[in-house]
Amino acid sequence: MANSSKDDKNKNAGLALGAIIILYSIYLTALNLINITTIWNFGIIQYAKNIVHIHADNYIKLTRNFDVYDGQLSIEDTENQANIKYKLKSGQIVKYKGYSGTSNISYIAIQFFEESKKVSGYILLPKPKKWDFFELENEENFWYNIKIDNFKNSLRNKYLHEVKSKIKFQTESNSLKAEKLIQSKEFQSEYRVIDDPDYYTIPKVGILYIPNNDYPLLKEIYGNYFGKDIEVDFLQLSK
Repeated sequence: MANSSKDDKNKNAGLALGAIIILYSIYLTALNLINITTIWNFGIIQYAKNIVHIHADNYIKLTRNFDVYDGQLSIEDTENQANIKYKLKSGQIVKYKGYSGTSNISYIAIQFFEESKKVSGYILLPKPKKWDFFELENEENFWYNIKIDNFKNSLRNKYLHEVKSKIKFQTESNSLKAEKLIQSKEFQSEYRVIDDPDYYTIPKVGILYIPNNDYPLLKEIYGNYFGKDIEVDFLQLSK
């Protein structure tokens, strides 16, 4: 009986994992279907391949220099210096947008920023690339995965450190006292309740508030960190 119960648990766990994989595959397929910008940036063939490959965008950090081309050129054409649109150095972060290839080579679709301009193109991987299961694998001597979430967390920590040093945050954890403050006209004239968790960590019980005069500064500091496209800064970290 014990073995039977254990087998049932393993079976249920396997079914749950299978269901998650199927649902995530459907989700990625839907994303690739509606992402028609792939057609404008890389062409209809890459768009179709991304659907077939169940493509998921990733960020990679290059570990060698690469030449960037407008399309999937022949080997002979890649040897023509006139066809090189950009040169990327080892250490640069780019966004992986899909791949195509043969049994010998692979063309990797990427996006990166040249100053403030987003650039789309292909780099040539001198080896066949195997299909990735949802997440791009590291390619030894060519690139490794890098997470934008780590950059966002670092940015968040810097932001919190700055606002803590410049703005006087106060809390009232007693629910009745908190509500009394909110209802007070005197309180409203001097303080502002912060209920947006993007600005600061909101207490589970009670209120968080700051002087009214500090609110414009809070918005300004937040805008300095998060009022622009974080991906632009992330993709230019290595420059």
